[in-house]
Amino acid sequence: MLDKVVLKTSEKNPSVGYLLLNGMDTVGSQRLDFALTNTETSRQDVVQKARDAKCALAGALLNTPYFKAVSVFSVKGVDCISVVLMDGKKWEDPIGTQSTIASFIPALIMKNYQNLKTIIGKDEAIDIDELKTKMDDFVRNHPLQVIVERDEGSLAFDNFNPKTGTLTLRFGGKCSSSTTCVGSQISSKNWISRDAMIEFPNHVKQMSFS
Repeated sequence: MLDKVVLKTSEKNPSVGYLLLNGMDTVGSQRLDFALTNTETSRQDVVQKARDAKCALAGALLNTPYFKAVSVFSVKGVDCISVVLMDGKKWEDPIGTQSTIASFIPALIMKNYQNLKTIIGKDEAIDIDELKTKMDDFVRNHPLQVIVERDEGSLAFDNFNPKTGTLTLRFGGKCSSSTTCVGSQISSKNWISRDAMIEFPNHVKQMSFS
């Protein structure tokens, strides 16, 4: 049984946060470190490194603009994660409309506990039909739907290509044109794209909109 996950920040360095995952047994003895070390390091290169190491949670976190380093390790048999904020970011900064940087990491882990393999990297057999159903539910229930409906548009799951990791969403109604719909503009697309990659870290590598 996984205990409640709580993010604790370092007193010496407030930009560093730690999570103890008491009840998980996925890391083993190997420490995994992923970081943007300099301006020449591509974020996507580091994300891919995490995915190649089967550390999906690190990949999902680094695929956002909020973190510059993630480490996964074990201390006395308890799995731990440390995360380092990007310069200028604060833990209380909002993500979307309902969470902050500090709250969304524990929520992500607790939400996906029953499907642990999608969090910290062990391979799993993929039922594509089931995965597409989950993606459809994710799109239907995403907060962006409120904005799209307000603008007399629609947003729906269109397709997922497991070979390329491409999730395709379809805008309709007045949102088929970004000039008439706030919900289909770049910032909104970036919002749902980021959330999709966090929700399906082992599967979604890129987004497409039609």
